[in-house]
Amino acid sequence: MMSRGGRPASLQPFNPRGAIQFAPLDVPGARTPVSSGPQTVQRLPATVNLVVYQGDDVGFSIAVFDEDGNPADIDGATLRSQIRVTQAAADISGEIDTEIGDGGVIEMHLTAAVSAALPRAAVWDVEMVLADWTTTLAAGTIAVTPDVTR
Repeated sequence: MMSRGGRPASLQPFNPRGAIQFAPLDVPGARTPVSSGPQTVQRLPATVNLVVYQGDDVGFSIAVFDEDGNPADIDGATLRSQIRVTQAAADISGEIDTEIGDGGVIEMHLTAAVSAALPRAAVWDVEMVLADWTTTLAAGTIAVTPDVTR
């Protein structure tokens, strides 16, 4: 996904080895801070909805950052991106090609052949596996506008 300035749009920091920490609750007289009760951890992929013209190539980039805001080292990661009619559909409608670029950038390419065969509406996501840690980086819908020239 490119921003208006032509630079890759950024996603939330990626931290496969980081620990989730909660702010402690200060209790006067307690030796150590105690948890403030039930916590909710929410980590959802970035929502990226695509609107494509049937039969056209579509390319976009996703930049991945570490917890400090620096480009993440994703060399050696395995990527996969699938398209289905619904999240629950057993059949894959197509795949989006992925390639790891420089500086934590993932280059995405929906080929003309795949976009030509897509239904009018579908869903997609992109997963990354790095150091045995699976993270869905982005997910969304795909709206396909039928082409005129065939």
